[in-house]
Amino acid sequence: MDTEEQMPKSYEDFLLAEDGSFVIWRLTGDSELGAHWEEYRQSHPELEQEIQKAIRVADSIRLNDFVYSEGETLLQNIQCSIAQQHKRQQWYRWVAVAAMLVLLALPLGYLALGRWGADQAYQENLVAKAKGTDVVLTVGGKSVSVSSADPIVVSKGCVYGRDRMKPLLSGDRCNISVPYGKHVAMLLDDGSQLWVNANTQVEVPTRFGRTARDIRVNGEVYVDVVHQPSRPFTVYTKDMNVAVHGTSFGVSAYHDDSTPSVVLVKGKVTVQSTTGQSVAMSPNEQVRLVGNRMEKRGVDVRSYVSWKDNYLLFDNTPITEVFQQVGKYYGIVLTAVDSHAMQQNITGKLYLSNRVEGVLDAIALLTHATYIIHNSKVEFSKRTEREPST
Repeated sequence: MDTEEQMPKSYEDFLLAEDGSFVIWRLTGDSELGAHWEEYRQSHPELEQEIQKAIRVADSIRLNDFVYSEGETLLQNIQCSIAQQHKRQQWYRWVAVAAMLVLLALPLGYLALGRWGADQAYQENLVAKAKGTDVVLTVGGKSVSVSSADPIVVSKGCVYGRDRMKPLLSGDRCNISVPYGKHVAMLLDDGSQLWVNANTQVEVPTRFGRTARDIRVNGEVYVDVVHQPSRPFTVYTKDMNVAVHGTSFGVSAYHDDSTPSVVLVKGKVTVQSTTGQSVAMSPNEQVRLVGNRMEKRGVDVRSYVSWKDNYLLFDNTPITEVFQQVGKYYGIVLTAVDSHAMQQNITGKLYLSNRVEGVLDAIALLTHATYIIHNSKVEFSKRTEREPST
């Protein structure tokens, strides 16, 4: 990178440089590399914007099961895959390979490689909509807002937030409303754990009765139920109810969802539709309500409940389905304006960020696409080939 011809001109050049020093610096915090790149920044103020973009991307790649010392090995694996491409005319293919290797090994929530500049105002509007407000708790007509980062505790007639000594609200029943782009964890009165997904409303008693434990859901939840045979646990939705026998499961039942579903992680549940049909479930099964008919099938439940751990899990998933899942979480519509952008499959973890543009940028990188934002609609199209640096 010493010559003018080799000098990086864009954030992609920094990330994809042959020596990998920029990525290694950000992954490992190496002091010698840090001094080198800080000096480089001082010497090239005209590239500061591109350097900042590259830093955002590299800093968003958080090591998962790898230790820092393996950062170089991982980078070498990525660049070996790149080297296997004999020509650069299909640039997007080897970038997708490299990005996919990162996706398979590392979280991907903030890969900021999408559109910037002219449509920044549209991005800000989109972020504002997706981010929405904090979680809203309502008890007895009184409401408070809490951060989705703080677990909620419901116990003995009270609702607690961060401060476990001072209740936020008190009363018989608590309504929880979670906006787009957020999810929240709760501890219920009986010790059961409840995760509430984006755009979901839940009603729970602040104190369960002696003979039953009932909650009502409009949206998507994951529940890990404490086994108490004398007090059955039931989840009520608009179209079906789930009777629980000490178990972990997910329910997706939005009011505008034509096919509400239940996936069972462990234990046993019985799903009953409002028309009277009843289906018993075993682990790793899904029951969907299709019209008036209940359908059961085996599934990999991890991809249905991973959102509670702050990521979406994909396994050779068509981009159209990726669009649907991301759009549902953030309250936006993702479409493709050409066939190329639709002919992609994604494998790995896509981390759910408060910064929706980071997720869109990650999708754009992996599919060699670019996107344009119109209010709450995002249109992806094929990225044009890079012009060689001069």
